[in-house]
Amino acid sequence: MGQPLLSICVPTFNRAPLLRLLLASLVREAYGLGDRLEIVVSDNASTDDTPDVVASVQADLPLKYSRNPTNLGVAANIDAVVGLAAGTYCWIVGDDDLFAEGAVGTVIQLLDSTPGIPAVVVGYSYVREEARFGACCDPDAEGARSIFNHPERPAAIVKWEETCYDSRARGLHTAIVGCVFSRDLWSLGGLNHDELLRVEPLSTLESTCPHTVVWVRTLTGKDVLFAPKPLLCFFVGSQGWFDRCWPTINFSFCLNLAELMRAKGGIEGPIRYYEGLLLSASGLDQLVCAPNEYAQRHFSLAWLISKYGHRKELIAGLELGERKLEARLRSWYIRRILSAVILSRKINPRLLRFLGRRMAGQLVRFMESLFRRLLNFARPATDDPK
Repeated sequence: MGQPLLSICVPTFNRAPLLRLLLASLVREAYGLGDRLEIVVSDNASTDDTPDVVASVQADLPLKYSRNPTNLGVAANIDAVVGLAAGTYCWIVGDDDLFAEGAVGTVIQLLDSTPGIPAVVVGYSYVREEARFGACCDPDAEGARSIFNHPERPAAIVKWEETCYDSRARGLHTAIVGCVFSRDLWSLGGLNHDELLRVEPLSTLESTCPHTVVWVRTLTGKDVLFAPKPLLCFFVGSQGWFDRCWPTINFSFCLNLAELMRAKGGIEGPIRYYEGLLLSASGLDQLVCAPNEYAQRHFSLAWLISKYGHRKELIAGLELGERKLEARLRSWYIRRILSAVILSRKINPRLLRFLGRRMAGQLVRFMESLFRRLLNFARPATDDPK
């Protein structure tokens, strides 16, 4: 048996029903590919019937199964599953994702057509969890939303960071499914497995997006094959951590990824474009006025302002946050921003205008209230209603 061309790497933990659907779709996808494909499942010490689910399809798939003795954490399990792979290329896929019909064969054809390419950036579609129907996946169905703006375009060679231009999604490249990459790149990506085991999940850039860190470090500035047609369904709603953590990740770790692209010599245009998407995102109202425990540990408004206070997109994000707040909370919001500006020790004309307009308005309202009180105090008391 020769070396597989492609390893599909599936990290999993306690999602046996969803894993069953994914593996069922892979039985269909693997037909006729022989030893050009392998499936690798790394079970992160699941306590459900994951081993039985894997065993039920073992005879139908070129499947390699490994079970961790203890839960390694999400990031370390992603690192582990790639380490188990033998293919020339790896495609990491979530246990809750599903392949469009013919997706795996399409990727193998793309790899055959561009020998030596370090990676293929592939399209996928966001689909609501409620729309999941068995092992079927239609990334073009009504309600599905392609990660890329022009999924109809043919595959083409571009610089890796230039793929950012074709998307309005702030989660671009943070999803594990978005890149088929040469396995050799993984060891060059500089992940420290022991460190991933030690740190709390979602507490550092590497423990939040280990795969993206590898891609940024090894693919920035490099030619890749960009194939925007959706090949998978990325189901939204089965990620329990998302609502709680994503605003903080957007305004911290995702911006760190953009900085890392710049440090690796990436093209400035697409990096600034990606930063702009992140900075103009919603969620600052909650992060500033009512941060949850995760935000309190990993979000810093002072850092955000010190790094990006000059960017019009951040001002737009601050304005959006203000509009979403009840009137009684807006003055508190502005005071928190002013405190962060003082802590950052950086000020710029855009931020000055933003704060000046709002503080002037608050001062006018305060003076109006004070004037009314003075008038009421100075008005002579009388029993005559006239």
